[in-house]
Amino acid sequence: MGYMNWFDYAVILAYLVILLIIGFYLRARASRSLDDYFLAGRSLPWWALGISGMASWLDLTGTMLVTSLLFVMGPKGLLLEFRGGACLVLVFLMVYIGKWQRRSRLMTNAEWMIFRFGDGFGGTFARLSAVLAAIVGTVGMLAYAIKGVGLFLSMFLPYTPIVCAAIMVAVTCIYLVQSGFYGVVVTDVFQSVCILVGVIFIVWLAVSKIAGVDVAALALQVTGQTDWTATIPAWQEKFPKGYEQYDYLTLIVLFFLTKTIFQSMGVTGDNRYFAARDERESGLLAMTSGWSMVMRWPLMMGAALLGLLIIQASFPDQSVLGQAAAVIHQYYCLLYTSPSPRD
Repeated sequence: MGYMNWFDYAVILAYLVILLIIGFYLRARASRSLDDYFLAGRSLPWWALGISGMASWLDLTGTMLVTSLLFVMGPKGLLLEFRGGACLVLVFLMVYIGKWQRRSRLMTNAEWMIFRFGDGFGGTFARLSAVLAAIVGTVGMLAYAIKGVGLFLSMFLPYTPIVCAAIMVAVTCIYLVQSGFYGVVVTDVFQSVCILVGVIFIVWLAVSKIAGVDVAALALQVTGQTDWTATIPAWQEKFPKGYEQYDYLTLIVLFFLTKTIFQSMGVTGDNRYFAARDERESGLLAMTSGWSMVMRWPLMMGAALLGLLIIQASFPDQSVLGQAAAVIHQYYCLLYTSPSPRD
């Protein structure tokens, strides 16, 4: 794979340096007290906390996954966002859960368990369960994120996925340890501005390139889907090899929708709601997170459309796509198992 030019590498380096500068700049403010370190002194505005919430939901791995589903399935693939990306949890946080957390004036989810269930056996058990769930969940999400970040960055940087992921984790740990919750929110706002610029560019590029193109015919040629432009899935779909688990797409969507609603009713533990300045702002920050999250969807749809155009231009003979997929799979397996796969 070809790598980027010096300007591209300079932009990436500048981005990482800015994150570190933010972390070290906010260190003194975060070190004033535990309340400052964990909750930014409950002084940050609701719009900053809301944008930060959006940035925490808009992950690279999930965006890549849903984009691949949109590429194969068309607009109905977006319904798989009910697995978590639709952010239905934010509705319940906006209406009552976020306000309850702010009202408690606590600092952590473990304290919230004691607040809710008391300091007897039940409360202690709930607190230990919350801590264990947080550890297991964090480890799982780290593995999930590292896998996606490593694969994505290794396509552009001359390093293995493990090295690429390690660089990002190291930079993140440095600015988080230095600046606490101040660093989380400020870097999230900075990253959100970068994301917005990327969304505008991708959508503009996709719209300009797809103008005058018969999208249904293009998708049929590339993916073999006869109803790629449909927005409502049939009870049973027929997808290419490797996507067979989504054949009963309607059933899967209903399962994720029900699961997300029930989970959302009792979700707790987001420091942003403990850190809100008052109850009203805890609702406003949830609203901001939900509305700003919307920009993820045109980003993914634009990337899927560009993918159709690139595949059509790169592989006029569509029969070789299966062979290309096998080669790519073998390449990334080699990246993860060989110390120097490019040698």
